[in-house]
Amino acid sequence: MELMALALSRSPRFATALLVALTSLVVGTFVIDYVPLLNETISSALDNMGTVIAALVTTLLCIAAAASAADRRTRDAWFLLSAAFAACAIGEALWFWYQSLAQVAMPFPSLADFFYLALYPFAFVGIMLLLKPGLTAMRQAVMVFDSLLFTLAVSGLAWQLILAPTLADTEDLSRLGVVLSVAYPSADLLLVFGIALLFLSWDLRNVRAPALLLFAGILVMVAADLGFAWQVLQAEYDSSSLLDPWWTVSYVLLALAAFAQLRSNSQTVADHPETRVGNGIDLRRARIVRLLLPYLALPAAGFLFTIHLVGDHAAMDPDALVVFGYALALLVLVLTRQFLSLLENDRLSRSLAARTTELDLLNRVATGLSHCLQPDEVVTTGLDRAAEALRTELGAVWVKDKSGLKLMATLPPAIGSPLFTHLTEHSAAVRATADSESPLAVRLADAAEPLDCLGHELRQRVLVVAPLAARGSTLGALGLVLPPGESADAATLQMVQAMGAQMGVAFGNAQQFESARYLSERDSLTGLLNRRAFQARLEDLCIAGEYGGSVFSVVMMDLDGFKALNDTLGHQGGDEALRQVAAHLRSSLRATDILGRYGGDEFVAVLQHTESEDAIALCERLRNDLSDERMLVPQREPMRLWLSYGVASFPADGLRPDALIGLADRHLYASKQRSGGQIPAGNSAGAAESIA
Repeated sequence: MELMALALSRSPRFATALLVALTSLVVGTFVIDYVPLLNETISSALDNMGTVIAALVTTLLCIAAAASAADRRTRDAWFLLSAAFAACAIGEALWFWYQSLAQVAMPFPSLADFFYLALYPFAFVGIMLLLKPGLTAMRQAVMVFDSLLFTLAVSGLAWQLILAPTLADTEDLSRLGVVLSVAYPSADLLLVFGIALLFLSWDLRNVRAPALLLFAGILVMVAADLGFAWQVLQAEYDSSSLLDPWWTVSYVLLALAAFAQLRSNSQTVADHPETRVGNGIDLRRARIVRLLLPYLALPAAGFLFTIHLVGDHAAMDPDALVVFGYALALLVLVLTRQFLSLLENDRLSRSLAARTTELDLLNRVATGLSHCLQPDEVVTTGLDRAAEALRTELGAVWVKDKSGLKLMATLPPAIGSPLFTHLTEHSAAVRATADSESPLAVRLADAAEPLDCLGHELRQRVLVVAPLAARGSTLGALGLVLPPGESADAATLQMVQAMGAQMGVAFGNAQQFESARYLSERDSLTGLLNRRAFQARLEDLCIAGEYGGSVFSVVMMDLDGFKALNDTLGHQGGDEALRQVAAHLRSSLRATDILGRYGGDEFVAVLQHTESEDAIALCERLRNDLSDERMLVPQREPMRLWLSYGVASFPADGLRPDALIGLADRHLYASKQRSGGQIPAGNSAGAAESIA
């Protein structure tokens, strides 16, 4: 049997063929029982043999499902179910022997009864292992009470229709026979309780096919068992009863459940979405059924009371006591269930309120970060909002750079700066969190030693560090010191992690924006400001100068004879010459000056706090230095370049950018006219002069 189960787990086609054969067997059983084509003896034999085969196939498929399961819980569950159906198969085989082969009446009790009854504990424990794990204790308690109430409803009907008549008609039975007569319907009620728990544990949005088919198979089996008990009490059952095919149907459903589990074990849900059937369930109706399920005991109680009232019963006869006990048990269970529901609703309300508060705080952080376009602004704003959310005054942000972890901001600077500087240098927790995906909580006293800057109270406080995560990578870390007396629970860690993720995304976006803006403002060849960016900077200086009374000069510069140089060296050589001139100008000007490439071989500069005379003197020095410097062009002799320039000063020569640039350009043009735009021979002294 184990070899066959292994073959089934390795060969889905073989398992599919077995299911097809089993389905054909069910159809044949219905034809035999419902269409009188054969005599009763042959029909009964075929019927019993089909049930045995169906039970054996179900057992094999359950073993195969268990053998291929990845987790231990699922594996144990299906092994227990296979044991249950194996016991049932043995019982069916004994029944087949007595009824069809030996052709004698089945004794009661018999060995088959013990195998039939073995089904129930194995199946019940297997169903319990298939319940959805991870539910809260309160949720589990409510499920148990709901299942008890539903089972109580079925018990009321079972008592009135089966158990009470069975107990009343036990004169010809031994004590063991009486026990077995009561054990069958009682064990069926145990399975009813189990499948009710299974149904209540489902995630209705995503019900798996194995669970749904197992539920249907057990339900059909229980219904067939109760129908059998009713027919026996009414003396209506015979070996070719129309009830018999429904046991075979239950086995087919159970075999399909095992087959679905087998496929689910060997194939991922993403590859085979047909293994999930949640989308095919009417969620609204399913939820209504789930809500009404525990209250089905109320009409059952009403039924029992009605039967008792219309019947001829004494006030304290056994039936009256049963009805009274039933009603009392129902009342206690309903009240207890409602009390648990109130507790669960209160817990959910508090959890919802806490979640709402958390989302509100995260929304405040996100709103503050949404207006930040600079990385520094993201860090300071995010740190302020995060500290406000956790009601703390101590926090820091670290950012990764080429040298390692850099402390970018602290809160407040007076206390936070030495504290977090020390943590940056000595805390392995901070460095580890900056390279991980999970937050970390640690006492400051345990974060790094020594901490001479901390007092005793501060040492006992908890530091929570979360990574600045963005697009699958970490850009740094967010650290917050919790208020005195507070510890880092799961909700706090989750919130700090969420804020770190928000800051990480905002910081990454700000870096990209800054990089894009830098590239949009720069000349691709020289790296200087392009024409548009330079004009924008000059516009800002002119506006500020009108109110601040500042003085600056605008210089237009041009390389004399660059066209001839470009024709001689080629465009590649000309580009290299422009890059070297740009580097020379950048190194010669002050950090506060603004330098750009205006177009072609023209450069433009703003000399801050510099009047016209000083600007001309600086340009003369630049011209002389450039004429003395040899340009190293690859594969060419060192070359020298000469510079012409024109100067215009703010506010003496104009208040608007176009006026200043226009005047400086005219001065440059006049200078080039005097020099003829030619490279002087021999030395640089003949370079054109500016018109003041």
